[in-house]
Amino acid sequence: MNNFENILVNSARSGLRKLLGDSPAATIDFYCDSSMLAENPHRYEKELENMFGIGANVLREAVLNELHMQLGLQRLKKIRKNFADEILEVRREYHSRNNRQPS
Repeated sequence: MNNFENILVNSARSGLRKLLGDSPAATIDFYCDSSMLAENPHRYEKELENMFGIGANVLREAVLNELHMQLGLQRLKKIRKNFADEILEVRREYHSRNNRQPS
């Protein structure tokens, strides 16, 4: 995994842990592995939706807010994209800010 992917996975785990506590976050990560987020954000999003239904919205927000915080980016709440597209946009912004091409 590259640096952005590590930050993304850590943000998912940290965001869920802050929202739910250690044990529930670890359980979610067991069934819906956060490393999947780096490989396929659409699949991760679908897995959350399958497990939690509408409750997945709260989990997605926790992950996105933590990702933006860890990267020092401001999150514009007015423009709503789907979860996976927002992850991909943050990835592009991260790589452009660090003058690297996304892998």
